[in-house]
Amino acid sequence: MIEEYEGFTSDLLKWIENAIEALNDRNFANSLRGVQEQLAQFNTYRNVEKPPKFMEKGNLEVLLFTLQSKMRANNKVPYFPKEGKTISDINKAWERLERSEHERELSLRDELIRQEKLEQLAAR
Repeated sequence: MIEEYEGFTSDLLKWIENAIEALNDRNFANSLRGVQEQLAQFNTYRNVEKPPKFMEKGNLEVLLFTLQSKMRANNKVPYFPKEGKTISDINKAWERLERSEHERELSLRDELIRQEKLEQLAAR
């Protein structure tokens, strides 16, 4: 169970870091259609890709609690995750993910408005 916890934690933290890196990318398409597609991709990430990872995060907390309870029940030294793999570390990483997500959404919406204004200007 310890190996399972540590493996799942590593995978989730790696996914969070990769997602933050992608969300921090501010290279937007140079067209209204392109920005609309990027906004659609962002919404797909938020509604399809992220929810299962949120479930994994919750399952990790349950797994750790179960692991610690079983060790106490068997009079063994309770397992405490290594630095960087604690529930607190996962929650901090998740908060950074949410901040990056929020900033990405604001940037995409600003760029969408900018592209819409350019389209209107070109139409005139």
